[in-house]
Amino acid sequence: MNIFKLFRFHLFIKIAVLSLCLFLFGACSDNSSSSSAPFQLQPAGDYTQMTWTEAFDALHAQFSASYAFTEWKGIDWEAMKTVTRPKIVQAETDGDEIAFVTALREYIFFLPDGHVSMLGGEIVDLLFAKNRCSFGVAITGLDDGRVVTYVVTDGGPAAEAGIELGDEIVAWDGLPIAEALAAQSILWTYSLGPPATNEHRLLKQYQMLVIRPEGSQSTVTFRKDGGGGEQTVTLTATDDGGEIRKKSSLWGKVNINDLIHYHLLPSGYGYLFLGALMDFVAYQEGLDPLTPIYDEFKEAIQYFTDLDVPGIIVDLRANMGGSDSLAAALSGFFYQAPAFYEYQNWYNNITGTFENILLDDENAIIGRNVALNISPQTPHYEGPVIVIVNPLTISSGEGVAMAIQNLPQGQVLGFWGTNGSFGMTGGEATMPGDYKLHFPYGQSLNSNRTVQLDSRNGVGGVHPDIAVPKTLENMVAYSNGEDVELDYAVQTLQGL
Repeated sequence: MNIFKLFRFHLFIKIAVLSLCLFLFGACSDNSSSSSAPFQLQPAGDYTQMTWTEAFDALHAQFSASYAFTEWKGIDWEAMKTVTRPKIVQAETDGDEIAFVTALREYIFFLPDGHVSMLGGEIVDLLFAKNRCSFGVAITGLDDGRVVTYVVTDGGPAAEAGIELGDEIVAWDGLPIAEALAAQSILWTYSLGPPATNEHRLLKQYQMLVIRPEGSQSTVTFRKDGGGGEQTVTLTATDDGGEIRKKSSLWGKVNINDLIHYHLLPSGYGYLFLGALMDFVAYQEGLDPLTPIYDEFKEAIQYFTDLDVPGIIVDLRANMGGSDSLAAALSGFFYQAPAFYEYQNWYNNITGTFENILLDDENAIIGRNVALNISPQTPHYEGPVIVIVNPLTISSGEGVAMAIQNLPQGQVLGFWGTNGSFGMTGGEATMPGDYKLHFPYGQSLNSNRTVQLDSRNGVGGVHPDIAVPKTLENMVAYSNGEDVELDYAVQTLQGL
């Protein structure tokens, strides 16, 4: 039974399957479709035979015409071109590929969108190299407003200078910590593209403030945990093999060979992990990438309903997205009546405008001005449902969180919200050196035909109804691999 359409998924799995790298970003099908009225998705751009400057001009023309959120996010394409093009020209004059790559990365980082990405060529090596050294400490913000150390490497620069776990960071390189963080670049954050929300950006600034090239120095003013006077020390970055980057990364335990699994927790609640809305390995092998996930999700719900569990926890942390129809279908196991999910607003390459069109798997038109709805599925689970999310929950994964949150018995939980990138991806361009850039060229609209979930002015995504407290104890436990969010979800259900 073909109940699915539209693959809105991250390139993370494609890349992993092809052994290219291990990052998260978006893509979807990019073939054209037609009906009685002319419609065509924008073809991928191939600029590999052009000079760097010619290729950039072609890229800019493509992106600026069809990027889905120019007005929604207030993108100034001419300003982007004015900043970036001279750097491309200079890189070409100098024959400097690193400068060329850096300029392209700066260009996409103008777009606060988790569906925008750049991979290929030297990118992966650069990211590894630029995130390999640190001061031997990781910092984060707590609910009480303090910025504190929550990872300190034994024998590292920070520890040797007397900094301990829980110390409050007061200033960095002479600036109050809030100002230092706001000024911190995230251009080389360990990701193929930019964050979509202010919340996610700040998390990356916490991380990048302490990750520096080997031999770099910073002065740090701190106050001991528990009080006391301020102390200022100078730290020198050393090669830690990326340890601080790993310890300060978000919870993202997705296995491409085990995208969905479930079990009964010792507390008696059901736990259901969903890492993606598409089996990317099956997709690469030409097999059905959707039905097996649907079937296993249904099997889980049947198992939990047979046991009459008093609550279900759906773990969507680092969910990479996939099929919108699968997201709507899985949400249907918690719905008793049909409900609206989205309108889709695609860029029509023929007319140069965005149009409300619903597409099938082959990008043929199902209908115009037709909504994708959530249909109730069997078995129906009517008990309380808690969804765990984080900023790596993106695309259609955010859609499942949104749909469950809209239910009276559904709540979303986490330290932070989702990614805030819900657009339809598929825009693609290949540059000289085989650098591939991706971007969304479709919007998801709510019932009022307004963009939903995609960030605007730094705010977007699905926000937790239940915010896990960002205490020092919780953040230290989180960095050590303890599942603080799952424990808090169980406690929440026990308190209902």
